[in-house]
Amino acid sequence: MNKYLIVGLGNPGKKYEKNRHNIGYVIAAALNFMMDLNSDELGESITSKEYNVVKYKLENDDELHIMFPLTFMNNSGNAVKKYTEKYNIDIKNMIVVYDAEEVKLGDQKVSAPEGITELKVS
Repeated sequence: MNKYLIVGLGNPGKKYEKNRHNIGYVIAAALNFMMDLNSDELGESITSKEYNVVKYKLENDDELHIMFPLTFMNNSGNAVKKYTEKYNIDIKNMIVVYDAEEVKLGDQKVSAPEGITELKVS
């Protein structure tokens, strides 16, 4: 069984709702919505004071965890670390979605762990 984690970064609160920093939340929420539409069962909710997560069962007993940290972006690493340790998720199976000021709006940048060359996706 493999466990996969998608983390949608953003800043909490109504003040930041439509801010560019919240693109991670928006994309993770859209994925969560699509999973609910295409699954026989709704995902299982896991909550703490630091995050909300929806966990889905996939084929072969694999799991997809979609995480929404409830901390500001600068502090989200602590929540992600705690969650990956608690649920034994390998960081090689994790995708973090966030905005990056160095990337022009409308472009994407994809990178992988362990020194794999960065890929640009247009």
